[in-house]
Amino acid sequence: MILREEVLNIWEVAEAMGVAKSSIHTYLGRASSDFPRPIYESRPTDASGSQKRHPTRLWSKSEVDQWLIAKREKGIRSLQ
Repeated sequence: MILREEVLNIWEVAEAMGVAKSSIHTYLGRASSDFPRPIYESRPTDASGSQKRHPTRLWSKSEVDQWLIAKREKGIRSLQ
C-alpha cells in the first residue's frame, strides 16, 4: 500500500498534468526537458523476447508533484 501511494504510472502522470499519455513520451524524448526521469523502467521486451512499443515506467509521485508546482509557479499556462 505504501508503494502504491508513492509512485505513479504513465496514465496517472498524464492525468495529473492534464495531458495525453503520448505527451509524456514527448517530454521524455526531449534532451532539454527538466521533466522527472522514471524511477523504474522495464526492458522494452516481453518474456518471449518480442519488442514492445514502450517499456513500463514508474515515477516518484513527489518528484512529479514538485515539477508541476515549479511549472505553475513559473506561470506556465499550458504544460504541453
